[in-house]
Amino acid sequence: MNRTFQIGLLALAGYSGYKLIQLNRLATKLVYRVKGASAIATLRPLYAALVLKVDITNPTGGKVKVTNTFGTISIGGNVVGNFSTGPYEITKQGTTSIDIKTVLKGLASAQAIYAGLTTNKWPVVTIKQTDLINGIYPNVSTTVVDLAKFKPQALTK
Repeated sequence: MNRTFQIGLLALAGYSGYKLIQLNRLATKLVYRVKGASAIATLRPLYAALVLKVDITNPTGGKVKVTNTFGTISIGGNVVGNFSTGPYEITKQGTTSIDIKTVLKGLASAQAIYAGLTTNKWPVVTIKQTDLINGIYPNVSTTVVDLAKFKPQALTK
């Protein structure tokens, strides 16, 4: 192989590694907070959804483009729904709000939401999410949320 090509390839690998390290540092400094919740439920057809309002705080000076945030929501260890937000941008040194809407699968998950709406006994949910930052860097995190803290409001579909 040509020596100049080898040096160029090595420089490209070094620069790529440097950029990934920068993305990792930035991603680990983002702070996620669930700020609210609402529930959507209908009997005919049987439909239940959970909408979590999440604030993402960026304490760094860099702007972050998130290609997608996707993951699962679990109640009692059972996956009850999947979500995907699509692209959004996190501002420099500020807070960005996103809504995570999950259509709940299965009768048990719908019953948990109906019970919350009727008896005010809300489940604890676990959010496992992956943020695809700049389309290349996956940042994985898990958050446990006690919905009783937010007393989700019922929305009409």
